Amino acid sequence: GADGDVVDGTDVVRCIVDPDHAKQLTREDVTASVHYVHFALTPDEVERFAAAPVALALTHPAYTHATVLRDDHRAQLLADLRGEA
Repeated sequence: GADGDVVDGTDVVRCIVDPDHAKQLTREDVTASVHYVHFALTPDEVERFAAAPVALALTHPAYTHATVLRDDHRAQLLADLRGEA
């Protein structure tokens, strides 16, 4: 992706942390329970988002997790990305 990497042939678009929220996120011994982020996708990435399964992943040294988005969730996010929502 434009702001990400390619992993095993899959585009990875990294999140952008809300600048006003960034200073509150992680301290030495604690992190916020809610993180406000957004994604900057190119038009081509938006179309690939529409055409294939999409997973959200968290990659942190202390915790990793990934989940594949349900089709209805992906459709709602796609409407947002296309400015239709």
